[in-house]
Amino acid sequence: FKIIPPFPCFLNKGIIAFAPKNTDFTFIANNLSKKIIVTPNEPNKTFSDDPLRMLRAVRFASQLKFNIDEKTKNSIKKNSQRIKILSPERVSNEINKILLTESPSIGFKNLVLWSRAIDRNIFYPRTKSSNKEYLLYVGRISKEKNLEDFFNLDTSKQKIVVGSGPMLNEYKKKYTTVEFVGPKFESELAQYYSDASVFVFPSKSDTFGMVMIEALACGIPVAAYPVPGPLDIFNNSDINVLDKNLEISISRALQIDSKKCIDHAKKFTWENCAKQFMTSQKKIEYQQ
Repeated sequence: FKIIPPFPCFLNKGIIAFAPKNTDFTFIANNLSKKIIVTPNEPNKTFSDDPLRMLRAVRFASQLKFNIDEKTKNSIKKNSQRIKILSPERVSNEINKILLTESPSIGFKNLVLWSRAIDRNIFYPRTKSSNKEYLLYVGRISKEKNLEDFFNLDTSKQKIVVGSGPMLNEYKKKYTTVEFVGPKFESELAQYYSDASVFVFPSKSDTFGMVMIEALACGIPVAAYPVPGPLDIFNNSDINVLDKNLEISISRALQIDSKKCIDHAKKFTWENCAKQFMTSQKKIEYQQ
């Protein structure tokens, strides 16, 4: 937390509070212990003096998973127009910080899931070009992708990696049985998907994972961990084989019918993306 002069601050159970002189610190401490955000002075004056404080109150609520005091919240609504006097850079900086918190929905109540889509003119089932059975990974070759879980799988199937990244050379030397084929695009990439037995997505930190949809559109089942990203795509579907054990997920994926994968991928079209966006909009009255 930043200490913002000239206000003195105090520490209460790891929480730093900022306040001007003559502040009732007992009042603030009591609210902090209850995980409630309040302004040290009268809220309307606080937010009128510096409207950026409204966004900061929302950010702190999201970061700390606190609630905003009802009087403070009403004052934010009342003074919301004051945000217009702030520079766009300062506003966007605070909003980005809210979105990067673990619980942005505390700060934004009207969040909706907006999906993504693929080009179905490129990613569709193709005739297999070989009889080789292999497990496939497509994407960036870096530490955060958790690829070593994939490389260390105990399987008789070949492992093929499409892509490049900062860990490529190190992994090539360490995992000599894995075939690294470099970046592939469009039709050539779609062929790699179509020839695979299972697409393996070992990452535990991706937000969505377009490659999973590309694989499904080519008729290939996906094995992955039950974490955000894969869950957004497979939750409540009949091709959900996500498991904390990647080998079990792969074993179940091998039983999935290719047509079910293709049908599920059809949900991720640009038309559906546009519908999701349009239905989430609210009509507002604009007066010139």
